[in-house]
Amino acid sequence: MQSNIDSREYVHLLGDEMERRDIHMSIGKLICIAHAGGSASSYLRWSRYFDANMKVVPLEYAGRGVRSSEKLYNNMNEAVADLVDELKPHLADGIPYALFGHSLGALAAYELACELQKSHLLMPTILVVSGRNPPHMRSTKKRHELPEAEFREELITMGGTPSELLQDKSFAEYFIPIARSDFKLAETYQLQSARPKLHTNVGILNGMADEWVDLEHADKWGDYCEGIVWNEQFPGGHFYLHESPEQVALFLNRRLAQQPVW
Repeated sequence: MQSNIDSREYVHLLGDEMERRDIHMSIGKLICIAHAGGSASSYLRWSRYFDANMKVVPLEYAGRGVRSSEKLYNNMNEAVADLVDELKPHLADGIPYALFGHSLGALAAYELACELQKSHLLMPTILVVSGRNPPHMRSTKKRHELPEAEFREELITMGGTPSELLQDKSFAEYFIPIARSDFKLAETYQLQSARPKLHTNVGILNGMADEWVDLEHADKWGDYCEGIVWNEQFPGGHFYLHESPEQVALFLNRRLAQQPVW
């Protein structure tokens, strides 16, 4: 693994921030948001690797899993409004939490954190973004507009879904519309200008061989927050977290246990 800690970590040890860190509060929840085509079940395996005092809480997008009868989102604003409603019950106890998102989930997690801050709701102690370029680095590709055969090949190239499943007609009929809708959310996303920085820390996770992320600019996620920034890379490609779930989960378990709470 490769690790980098932003110099702001040390700046925050000055003045009033030192007093704030002396009050020990532990992160007790890891709220997770899935990649395009993913669902809450993507994180089920993680629970076994975390300490008993860390609860893994995957949020479920509309249109899949236990919410498969619900309509898919048309845009990111719809997704975020829905995720806020889904998250609110988990904030009622006031327990400090981390917010994690992979790929599309990282973008959704950022937008969710912005909405929480705007609405004066309990913010995550840390936003952990995985497998995603910073919000200002937009992709010019429109994969969601591809014909089905080409879109299916794109999904196979990206990984994350076994090719044999994508070749299965019944599975493809269920999955392709979900994946296409999710790609549309990411590819039509527009970053709002002149937003305040998030009052939280940010962790950046990526696979060392991820061809879908510009690893040289991953640290730019730090421009979107006021707190500590750390960056970690794991062996593997875009879906490194599925290739080595135990390694990633154990790292997060240790890192979040050490994370100062705002």
